[in-house]
Formats: sequence, structure tokens, C-alpha cells
Amino acid sequence: IAPLKVIFDHQYGRWYLLGWNKDRQCHSTFRIENIADVFSAEPINTHDFFRWHNEVVERLNKGWVLGGQKIEEVRVKFYFNSERNEGNFIRKRVDSQGRWGQITDEDENTFIYSITVSDAKEIIPWIRSFGSSAEVLSPQWLRQQFIEDWEEVIRNYETV
Repeated sequence: IAPLKVIFDHQYGRWYLLGWNKDRQCHSTFRIENIADVFSAEPINTHDFFRWHNEVVERLNKGWVLGGQKIEEVRVKFYFNSERNEGNFIRKRVDSQGRWGQITDEDENTFIYSITVSDAKEIIPWIRSFGSSAEVLSPQWLRQQFIEDWEEVIRNYETV
């Protein structure tokens, strides 16, 4: 592994090493506390290092946390009751935490949040934290993941 960057994830309080896996010809991410041994290998070509490093930086720029290889747009519809002033709380939270995403108002009780990320799986806990006030519209695989997750919750609580 050619080490490229060390970063801190403030959401989970973890340090990561981002590197280039020369055997697999892809970027790899390692939690620092899981690294058991470090040793020196052959030198890295400067041109390759900067190419790999720039790719990691670009991935991080589109990453919710660390980012991944697949860049895609996530669209979420947020619901709230404007009569109970719930909209201000939800809207302010999306405004403050939604990073570079775009908000499009639909009506007085809904808005669409769109963001292009390099690993849509990373945004799942944040969307989940809105509970029934959020509906994933796309990508379809992510929407299906939420459907399956909620079906499992229903199965677990149907006897209660």
C-alpha cells in the first residue's frame, strides 16, 4: 500500500489511512487502529504518487465521510407539518448539515434535497436520523435498502 493521506472522521471519532493498493490497482481505506504492522518497500514514482493523491482528494471532496469509487446523486424528499412549525427544525437541520447539497422547495410541507456523493452508503445514517420525515427518491438501490430496513423494523415490532 502506498500511503497517500491520513484523515480524521469527526462524526465517528476515527482516524483513517488512505492509500493506493498496488496489487489490486485501486484505492484502499484503513482504520488506523486496525493497522498492525508498517514496513518500508520500494520507492514510489513521484508522478504516480501525485496522480493517486489527487484522485483521493477528489473522492474526499465528494464524500459524505470518506467517499468511495462510485459517484452518484442522492435525492431525498423531506416532509414536515408547517402548521406545527416542524418545517423550520427539519429545514434548518438539512441547511446546516447538508454540506454542498441543493434544496428545492416543493410546497409548504415538503422539499427535495439533492447531493452528489462518491459513496451513497455513507449518507444512510444521516438520512435515517430523520425517521419518517425523509423519503429516499433515488438512487433506486438506496430506496430499496430503506424499504427493506423499515420492513425489518416492522417485523421486529409487530408483536409489540
